[in-house]
Parts: sequence; structure tokens; C-alpha cells
Amino acid sequence: MTTVAGALQPVRYRAFDKLGKPLIGGRVEAYQGGGTTVTKDTYADPMMIAKNTWPVVLDDVGSASIYISGDYYIRVLDANGQLIEEGDGIADAQSVAVAVVAAGSGGTSNLESRVSDLESQVDDLQTQYNSLNDSFNNYKTTNDAALVTLNTNLTTAIANAISTQNSAMLAAVDALRVDTNNKLAGLQIKVGGLYFTESSANPASELGYGTWSRVAEGKAVVGLSTVPTDPAWTKTVAGTFGEYDHTLTLAEIPNHNHDVQEYAGTNSSGIHINSGTGGGASGTKTGSSGSGGSHNNVQPSYVVNVWKRTA
Repeated sequence: MTTVAGALQPVRYRAFDKLGKPLIGGRVEAYQGGGTTVTKDTYADPMMIAKNTWPVVLDDVGSASIYISGDYYIRVLDANGQLIEEGDGIADAQSVAVAVVAAGSGGTSNLESRVSDLESQVDDLQTQYNSLNDSFNNYKTTNDAALVTLNTNLTTAIANAISTQNSAMLAAVDALRVDTNNKLAGLQIKVGGLYFTESSANPASELGYGTWSRVAEGKAVVGLSTVPTDPAWTKTVAGTFGEYDHTLTLAEIPNHNHDVQEYAGTNSSGIHINSGTGGGASGTKTGSSGSGGSHNNVQPSYVVNVWKRTA
């Protein structure tokens, strides 16, 4: 006798909804076979010690321990009472074996009819399975496509937001740079302006702009005058005047007199007095002093480099 292997059956019965998801909270109704409405017990163990409640309520993974004995009409419903699937002529292995023996010995059981019913039920179950599988695949395909679209849209939205933000930031930075440059330009010494410094380096190397030439070398800087009574040389911008040393001219010497005491003859101071008769005039002069040299004409000063911006 050849031994054949049998298919591994689930330890617990599990049911699924039409989308292939576990039938959580669903219920299994068992009736006498033949499409009747007569309830029939199922069991929680193969020894039929503990009966299940009727109907059997499925747990949080859509499963339950269900053992049957005899011929059944089974209806599977969801938690809302909607029919998921049903089948008639469902029997345990022992009942099928008994039916086979009875048929082989001329019993009244119609084995061929029962097998045909079982095959029909298998076909129906296969059709239901295929339908559920197609629904699941369609659902998965639709949702996968939706997820891809969502991910693409989200990625695009994020990229656009970042691009917009970057553009706004760059525009703000450019505006700030232009504003800063304008303000810095406003702080620059204008063409014709003067730059005073102790450094002898050309200001272009220190300030970073402009063309410069050294001016007012050895000269004090005087403000332009608009006062009518001030000298004419204070009325011309960039005019030069004045001198380091000056020798007074006769016109610049204040009008003054020297006191002279007259003596007969020559006095001890060397002053000679002419004397005469007949009322003639007599002339006198003092001795000379001084060298006629020039004098320093410069106020106390502090020397710096003076540069003029020419471009």
C-alpha cells in the first residue's frame, strides 16, 4: 500500500473579507447540511469536549478554533452581518470516509453526487478566491500608483518650496548688497574731497576706491570765507597764499617816534648836536639798530598728509 502525504491544514480557521483583509469580529454560522436553517454545533477541540458558541465569533486576526463532525451548511458573515461566503455539504474527513464506505457497500449515500457538490463548492471557492485576489491586486495597484503620485507631488512641492525660498533669500541678499553698496558709496569721500591721514600711503590702497593726489604740502588749510570784509585771498577755493618768513617793509612798520635829548657837543650816547648862530635850525638823528632780517610767520601746527580725490 502506497502512503501519500496530506496538505498541512491551518491550526485555526481563518476568514478574510472581500479585500483579502482578516475578517476581524466576523462570525461563522453552522447549520445541518442540505441548506437547512437547523443550527449545528461546532467544537473548540478535535475531541469535541468544548462546544463553540453559536455563532462562532472570530478574534482580532479573523480566526477561531473550529472543529466539525458530520455534514454542514456554513455561512461566514462580517461584523455587520453582511454575507462573505457560504458553502453546503461541508464535512469532516471521518464523515466523508463513512460516506465512501457506505457507497461502496451499496448504501443509500450518493457519493458521486456528494463529490460533485464538493467539487462545485471548490470551484466556487476558487472563483471567490480569484475574485478576492483580483480585487486585492487592483486595490494594491491603485494605491501603489496613488502613493507614487503622492510621493512625486510631495517631492515636487518640497522642491518648489525650497526653490521659491532660495529665490526669495537670494533676492533679499542681493537687495541688501545693493543697499549696503549704496550706503557705502554715500559714505565715500566725493571727488574734490580731502582726506587727512598720518599715513603716507595713497588712500586708494587703504580706502579701496578713487584716484588721489597729494595737496596743500607745507600749507595750512583755511576755510573759504563768504564774509565781505575778509581778505580777497580767502575767497578762492584751492588758492594759495602766505609765506613762511616775512621781512617788514617800511609801509608795514607802525608810525612811531623816538625821544631825543639834546646836549651841547657830543654826549656820552654818541648823539651829535649841531649848533649854530643866527637862529639857524639844528638837526638830530638817532643811532641805527636792527638787521633788517625776516621773522617767522607760522602759527603752531600739526603736520599730516592731505590728499585730494580727483576721480
